[in-house]
Amino acid sequence: MKICSVAKKSLALVLTAAVALGAVIAAPSKAEAKSYKAVMYYSDVNWYWDGGNDGSTDPNKTAVTVKGKKGKATYTVTLKNKKSKKAACQVLCIDIPDLLKKYKKVSVSKVSVKVDGKKVKGLKKVSYGALESNKEPNKFRISIYNAVGSKTLGDKTSSYGAAYGKKFAFKKKISVTFTLKLK
Repeated sequence: MKICSVAKKSLALVLTAAVALGAVIAAPSKAEAKSYKAVMYYSDVNWYWDGGNDGSTDPNKTAVTVKGKKGKATYTVTLKNKKSKKAACQVLCIDIPDLLKKYKKVSVSKVSVKVDGKKVKGLKKVSYGALESNKEPNKFRISIYNAVGSKTLGDKTSSYGAAYGKKFAFKKKISVTFTLKLK
């Protein structure tokens, strides 16, 4: 009887360990990639908001999914015109809420803008990072032109002047393509 009891206890212990191990293997890892939404934030000089005006909403479905894994990837965000009457741009940014919660080193390269299918020439240097850290410290922003941006928070595009905003006036659509590197 004693051998049978020991065998039963051993079998119970093995089964318990197998169930526990199976739960650990099946449980999702915290290191698994999370995805993020990149949303175009656009406004013309008449303050018609054609894209998410705070990066967390996307009323005109401009968002693309950003893969939450280390390395480089290229994305394109497009806005089709609904309100603007080919007026000069006031704000043109790409917001990626919560990206900086996980990634502290993010860089941007190869930024290009197309207005009505034509590549914009003479694109100046973009600003990127936690450009609204006073409001949303974990939001990553790529600022192409932001007439009302904060230089003190790192948005140098606010100094480009109103004439620069005319480059981004569009009739049908505007797209921004960029390469994002997550470390």
